[in-house]
Amino acid sequence: MLPPNWTTDTQPIMGISWDDANAYAAWLSDVSGNIYTLPTEEQWEYAARAGQSTKYYWGDEDTSGVKKRFWKNKSLQNAHDYTWMKTNVNGVTHTIGGKKPNAWGLYDMAGNVWEWTSSYSENYNLLPQEENLKVMRGGSWFSTSQEISLSHRGTNVNDFTSYNIGFRLIRQK
Repeated sequence: MLPPNWTTDTQPIMGISWDDANAYAAWLSDVSGNIYTLPTEEQWEYAARAGQSTKYYWGDEDTSGVKKRFWKNKSLQNAHDYTWMKTNVNGVTHTIGGKKPNAWGLYDMAGNVWEWTSSYSENYNLLPQEENLKVMRGGSWFSTSQEISLSHRGTNVNDFTSYNIGFRLIRQK
């Protein structure tokens, strides 16, 4: 069971399996008349990058590990300005939109909670034991700098749930 302060209306949805996220997308599609789905890996990364080709959507470096007086005054590439991650969360998720957005105005594309995607990218070679795994992107509040990079991916089975996994939907045109 999740602590009460992790389940407010301003927190990211979490504790949701890949199956549950898809069931919600189907339900929302039915009641709204629009088509909602989990993004593919390509769609997720395209949105997260927001036209950038850098390691993170704010640049190629994370200076959050440097002494505070340096990054507070001089660094534009401090992950703490853009994401909730292991080094700045105090062990809980945080309000959606509490950090700077990417260049397209999308919040929390890195950190806070992992986000399920609908499919593997065709650009990755799969090992036989990975064929049934589902992909998560973006890292979470418990992630390191490496895990919040835009190319990093996590995997798990479709019915797995955790307090650091959620989802984001896209609406099809």
